[in-house]
Amino acid sequence: MGSEFNFYKTRSTDKDKVIQMFNHASDQCRYENGHSYSGGIGMKTEIVEVATVFDTFEQAEEYVLEENGKWGPAMLVKTKDGQYGFGGWCSS
Repeated sequence: MGSEFNFYKTRSTDKDKVIQMFNHASDQCRYENGHSYSGGIGMKTEIVEVATVFDTFEQAEEYVLEENGKWGPAMLVKTKDGQYGFGGWCSS
């Protein structure tokens, strides 16, 4: 089994709204691709916030790339300008 990396950048500074975006993207992915090993964000059903605030989305994405596991929850990250992103390794 493999995995694919998914990362979403948003312009939103509203954490609750971004969590809703994650839930919608995850649900939509499962609807379109099934519930098993699609490699899409739908393989993540939970999200956890990372405590570190990153200077840029590039730094945040690199952190998620290195620290997220394909069987764990997605990671919610924040940049110092207040914008959020989310993502992780998704089983395929």
